[in-house]
Amino acid sequence: MTITGAGSTFDGTTVNVGVAGGGTGTLTLASGGTIEATTVTVVNTGSTFTADTIAVGALSGRITTLNIETGATAAATTIDIGSGGSFNLNRTDGIISASAMNLSGGTFNTGGNDQSTGGLGNLTMTASSVIDMGTTDSVINWATIDEGTWTGTLSIHRWTGVKNTAGGTDQLRFTNITGFNLGDQINFYSDAGTTFLGVGRFRATSTPGVYELVPAPEPSTWVGIGMLLAFAGWYEWRRRKKK
Repeated sequence: MTITGAGSTFDGTTVNVGVAGGGTGTLTLASGGTIEATTVTVVNTGSTFTADTIAVGALSGRITTLNIETGATAAATTIDIGSGGSFNLNRTDGIISASAMNLSGGTFNTGGNDQSTGGLGNLTMTASSVIDMGTTDSVINWATIDEGTWTGTLSIHRWTGVKNTAGGTDQLRFTNITGFNLGDQINFYSDAGTTFLGVGRFRATSTPGVYELVPAPEPSTWVGIGMLLAFAGWYEWRRRKKK
C-alpha cells in the first residue's frame, strides 16, 4: 500500500487521502494487495484510490466504509461490496473505471449522484445486498448484469419514479441484459426498505439498446387484477341477462 500527498494520513484504522479544500493525494494498492481499515475517505480534485480489487466490508482485509468525495475518484478492476460494508459515492462519476461490481452483502450508496460516463461494467451479486439511491436524482449506468452467480435478493432503497416506466427520477441503466431472468429477486422500495414498490423488470429507454431496471407489480398482483376484471365482466353479463 502506498499513500502520497500532503495531509494524507493512515492511523491504523482511518485513511484520509487528500485534504478537503486543497491538497491532493493518492492511495495505491499493489497487484493483489489489500487494506484493512474502518474508514477510507478520498477527497479533493485529483485524489485517487487505485487497486486491482477494492474490497469493502466488515471482514479481515477490507474497508468497512469507503467514501469517494467531491473531486476524488476510484479505479479498480473489481469493486466488491461485502457484508457490513458501505461504498459511498459522494460525487458524480466518482468511479472512473471498474470492469465489475460485485455485491456480496453490503450497500452501494449512490448519494443521489450519477455514474454516467466511463465507470461500471458488469454487475453481479453473490449475497443479498442493497443499492441506496439517496434523496436526490441518481442515474447509474452499468454495461451488463449477470445472473450466473446471482444469489439472494437485491433491495433498491429510496427509488423515485413512475412504476413500470423508464426515464424516471432515479435510473438504473444497462446496455446488455441478455439472459437475465431473476427480476423477482430484486425488490424496490420508496424508503429504506419498508414501503414496497414492486419487483424488478427491464423497460426499454428512449436510447436504443439501453434498458432501465424499474419496479413492477408482482405476477400475483396481475393475477388478482385479472380475476377482479373477469368477475366484473361476469357480473355485468349476468345482470344484463336477467333484464
